[in-house]
Amino acid sequence: MTLLPDTTGWTARDWRRMVGIVFLGAGGIACTAIAWFALTVLAAKSPGPWPVAYFAYGCLVLIGIVLTGLSAILGRRTFRLKVGGNTVESVGEDAADRIRAAAEQA
Repeated sequence: MTLLPDTTGWTARDWRRMVGIVFLGAGGIACTAIAWFALTVLAAKSPGPWPVAYFAYGCLVLIGIVLTGLSAILGRRTFRLKVGGNTVESVGEDAADRIRAAAEQA
């Protein structure tokens, strides 16, 4: 019994996805550990709560960016944003491949 997946049939896209997940996961763990240590030091040495609070807010933003990146890798690759009369649409790699294949068949 092995814990590693069978990677013999993986495409370049599969490898990119796996590398992205590993790097984002490791970055999230490292960011959380550094934030914990820095907040512990700041809380012990800070005369007031605001330096600690500002640093904590910055750490939360960075962790949110990591989680957003993970959701972009694991989630849907199509998004649509409509503001007023303007619409911005983005399709990901999978959807773009389907659209290209359908256009080639037509």
